[in-house]
Amino acid sequence: MSNGHIANYNTVATAAPKSKTYASQVNSYYGTNSTNCVLLKDRYTSTLNALPTHSAAVTQHMINASISEFVRNNPNIKTWDDLHLAQSIYVNLADIYIDTTMQRILDLHWVAKLLAKFKSTKVVPIQIYKDPVTNKLCAWDGQHTAMALYILCVYVFKQDPSKVMVPVTIYKVETKADIRANFVKGNSSEGKRLLDAIDIFMQQVY
Repeated sequence: MSNGHIANYNTVATAAPKSKTYASQVNSYYGTNSTNCVLLKDRYTSTLNALPTHSAAVTQHMINASISEFVRNNPNIKTWDDLHLAQSIYVNLADIYIDTTMQRILDLHWVAKLLAKFKSTKVVPIQIYKDPVTNKLCAWDGQHTAMALYILCVYVFKQDPSKVMVPVTIYKVETKADIRANFVKGNSSEGKRLLDAIDIFMQQVY
C-alpha cells in the first residue's frame, strides 16, 4: 500500500473517535455517498501532514529535489508563460489527420467495441500536434476514438465531417521526437501512474 493511501487512512483515523476500532475507522471512510472536493493546496498539505514525521520529511525532501532537478533541466523556463502548455479547443472532424508513423496499427475490432459500449462521457479529447511543414492537425494519440467518432458522424448520423466539431488537445512541440516520447510514455507505466490493486478495490467499494 502506497504512502498516499496510508495518508488517507491515517487522516480518517485521526478524525474518528478513539473508541472506534481501526477497522471501523477505515470502513467509515466509505460510509458516504457525498462528494468531498478539496483544493489542490489542501490536498497537498493534508497528505503530507498525515504522514509520520520521518516519512513527511523524506517526502518533502524528494519534492524539493525534484524541483531543483526541474530548474536544472529547464534553464529556459523562467515564468509560467514559458511552459507552452497544450491548448484544448474544438476543431472540424474532417481536419484531423492520423500520423501513421506515430500511431499503432488501426484496430477496427477495438473501434467496434468502442462503438458498442459508447458513452459520450468517456470520450477523451484527441491529442494533436500541428505539423510544422504541412500545417496539418495530426493525431498522435486517440486514433481509435477519432475513428469511432468518424463512423458515428458518417454512418450513423449521416452528417458531413467538415460540419462537425470534436474536442482536441493541441501540443506545442518543437520536434517529432518530443511527440514520439509523449506517445510511448503516455501509453506505458513510465508516463502514467497506473492503478494499484488498492485503488481498484476502493473504487469498487464506492
